[in-house]
Amino acid sequence: MSGSPISARRAAYVGKVRDDQIGRLYTHDIRAAGVAFETKPANDGPATGCSYILVTPDGERTMNTYLGAAQDLTPDDIEPERIAASRVIYLEGYLWDPKTPKMPCEGPRRSRMTLAARSR
Repeated sequence: MSGSPISARRAAYVGKVRDDQIGRLYTHDIRAAGVAFETKPANDGPATGCSYILVTPDGERTMNTYLGAAQDLTPDDIEPERIAASRVIYLEGYLWDPKTPKMPCEGPRRSRMTLAARSR
């Protein structure tokens, strides 16, 4: 997110980390990049997720991702006011894997904001 064109504007990120070493590093780094990140970390449950990305010399990549605490994001973690104030919302496909919906999509459908999603 910090390397995208949106970083020149106000940006916010909603995601779940655990209160562990990786979660604290992630929170620090995303905030240092100027992105608002206010989701409270989990005190228990799965560790903060991480991803190993291997790239061969010819540019092929392989990813091994552990979603960890990210899959425990709940509607209670999402501030409806922040969603309502947004002009663009981007959803990652993995958020739709669990049975519990992760994003209150009624607001974006009724407003003028752009709703984008990436499937897996």
